[in-house]
Amino acid sequence: LRDKLAAAGATVIMIREDENPIDMTLYERSVIANQANADAFIEIHGDSASSSASGIGTWAFTDDIRLTTAAQEDMRNEFATVMNSAMASATGEPAYVKYSNFSVLRETEVPCVLIECGFLSNAHDLALLKSPDYWEKLATGMYNGLYNFFAY
Repeated sequence: LRDKLAAAGATVIMIREDENPIDMTLYERSVIANQANADAFIEIHGDSASSSASGIGTWAFTDDIRLTTAAQEDMRNEFATVMNSAMASATGEPAYVKYSNFSVLRETEVPCVLIECGFLSNAHDLALLKSPDYWEKLATGMYNGLYNFFAY
């Protein structure tokens, strides 16, 4: 995703560049996005639950804490919906939008989503997540979602 965005002229701020753990809270990640006055923020994860849980999850925060207007709530919802649709289209996998009061979503003041790329606890999803071809589909979905959101 970073490479696709940079090739399109975007400035990308990465929190982490590899699989090594970082000593930073989700709140601190929000602060980085806010201080940079970012246009958008995407937190990328792999999910885990029962072995029957599967698919891509796009999480958003739309409660009224820290939101100044109904327009901002609509923007967050629209960003999640557009990102989710692009992810499903690019990967061909089931995708869903869900809402929660996660710190990283609540405290980020720009359009933001947390994308769970699949369930590490599900054999089908895990096999996909091990595939570089699937990584490319995920990156394409995220890129297309950003493009579609900002094309409005």
